Amino acid sequence: MHKMPPKTTCDRLVHLYLNTFESVFRILHIPSFQQEYQAYWNNPLSSSDAFLRKLLLVMAIGTCFYGESEDQTRSLRPLASKWVHGVQQWLLYMCEISEIDIDALQVSCLLLLARQTDVMASELIWISADFPLRIAISLGFHKEPRDNFREIPVFEAEMRKRLWATILEISVQLSLDSGMPAPISGEDFDCQPPSNLDDIQIGDHVVGCVPTESLETFTQSTILIMLMRTVRIRLKIVRLLNALTPSQNYQETLQLGSELDAAVRSHSALIQSYLSLPSTDKAKPTEFQMQLLDILTRRFLLALHVPFAAKVKSDSSFYFSRKVVTEISLVFLSNPFSSQRHMGPSQDYSRLNVLGCGMFKHALWHATATICVELINDLMEDSFPMMHSFSREKFYQVIQQSAEILDRRIRAGDTSIEAYVLCTCALAQADAIQAGKAPEGKITEAAKSSLGLCCRILETQTGDSVQQFNKASTSHGDTWFQGENDWPAAWDSMVIVSLLLSRRFVHNID
Repeated sequence: MHKMPPKTTCDRLVHLYLNTFESVFRILHIPSFQQEYQAYWNNPLSSSDAFLRKLLLVMAIGTCFYGESEDQTRSLRPLASKWVHGVQQWLLYMCEISEIDIDALQVSCLLLLARQTDVMASELIWISADFPLRIAISLGFHKEPRDNFREIPVFEAEMRKRLWATILEISVQLSLDSGMPAPISGEDFDCQPPSNLDDIQIGDHVVGCVPTESLETFTQSTILIMLMRTVRIRLKIVRLLNALTPSQNYQETLQLGSELDAAVRSHSALIQSYLSLPSTDKAKPTEFQMQLLDILTRRFLLALHVPFAAKVKSDSSFYFSRKVVTEISLVFLSNPFSSQRHMGPSQDYSRLNVLGCGMFKHALWHATATICVELINDLMEDSFPMMHSFSREKFYQVIQQSAEILDRRIRAGDTSIEAYVLCTCALAQADAIQAGKAPEGKITEAAKSSLGLCCRILETQTGDSVQQFNKASTSHGDTWFQGENDWPAAWDSMVIVSLLLSRRFVHNID
């Protein structure tokens, strides 16, 4: 078992998790978890193995939102990586020696989310997404409790529904990112969305039926319910996009897009109704909840329309798709906090942009690439201003903001440099076109400068190992190493690969 940080640090990490991811992806019953957490500090030896693993993952996720600067967070991230790796080994061991229960399912969900909040995590996270889904199905979580398990308590029924909704959400998001068919369809489950209740209303002390609140009242489960309401439409979109032969039926795209857009607009109206209520004791959605709800749903509209938006130059009938992808991308990138260095309570999603991977990184990349293309196309076509009041200056500004976020991601440990280089080249090309100059030279300069910056950052991250690598590279004629023993164990191979690529581009771009 890994040594715990001081209790004050643990308290803050737990608080950060509960106010961010747990407010969207419902995995824990918060009062029960807090009770176990307090019992742990009173007597650490009394806690179960399952609770300790949940706690480690909760704190690992909390490190993504911890600190006033990346430097403070960086000191905790290596520890968080050890926690995640240790829990992963424990979960595999438990699968071998005992039956999987709801505790193990909660651990597996937290593990997937924890790996989504590590900027240096593998891009192959999606391979693990089937694990909690298959386990949940084997335990009957895909079935509606009131129709199939009428004798189970209210608490267990609601926890099953919450976990199923969370598992489905993670699965559909990772299917979109991986370009793989979704492992389940909307016809494979009948479990309804969880009841719109706060955790205190479904505690172990509650017996009999619990009256659910209407969606006119905002509770700790409302955001997950909204996500669950659109999951079948989004599963259809994933099936359409990731089919062996993608559909070219534009009417089908418009129909699915219209259904999802109508649901998104309905949820946005509900969110606004919560915010417009007088200041009372009633809870209201946080900035983080609204940002994440928007990203997790609208990115499917972006993916759905992009293939047709790309054809608009040859067929103007697809202009609506171009309009949709541009509007959504601007919404994603126009976070008023994204370019500020200070990380206050409302900065949680901004920190996730910098330190997250998987679905969070892909949403940033996808939207940024879209706006880069739109800015250059608009300048080259010299067409009328697009998107209502949005001007070219707005396009330029959001690309600059994205470049700053991508720069911070690389400094935080991300070894993917392509998106940052794309931003700098797009800005250079835009500057050249507006100045009436040939863009090729400016693009080359920007590429060389940005690649040089990435190279220096990667060198700093690898430290002395880079010097050893340079000597080894020279002695091997700058070719790839043949054996595993050629790579010192302390080296991060992804950093080395990125460093190699940036070095070669810097020297060969002329």
